[in-house]
Amino acid sequence: MIQQIIDASKHELNEQLQQRGLSESQSKEAIGMAKEIIQGKLISQLSDATGLVTLLGKSQALATSTVVKNMMRDFAIKMIIKFGCSDLTAKGVANYAIPLLMRKIGNQVSEKGLNGNSLSKQLQGSSLKFFGKGILNFF
Repeated sequence: MIQQIIDASKHELNEQLQQRGLSESQSKEAIGMAKEIIQGKLISQLSDATGLVTLLGKSQALATSTVVKNMMRDFAIKMIIKFGCSDLTAKGVANYAIPLLMRKIGNQVSEKGLNGNSLSKQLQGSSLKFFGKGILNFF
């Protein structure tokens, strides 16, 4: 689910991230980093999958959510470390990309009528694919 949303949003994200100060190659890499962070944080919240579904279903709540704020902070820090970009650039990119992707994930959850169990299965299935690729690339 997350990969499909990323794929559908790549063009828009690339443009917007470059307008916010990243190079084209940094923008492409940042999109992958955003996916890792979102996926990791959502999976870490699966102990309260029903609460996660509720959060994702309320786009207004996303902006004030501690989970989303932590994603934005982690993403900004990762970009500063990886790219050496300024705090201002990193925060601008994070404040755009993470909420956009989380709204799109929330829309998917609502459109598909996912509950806690089905969201958990979706996220765990995509994490297995994600981590499986990482392990295969390691060897």
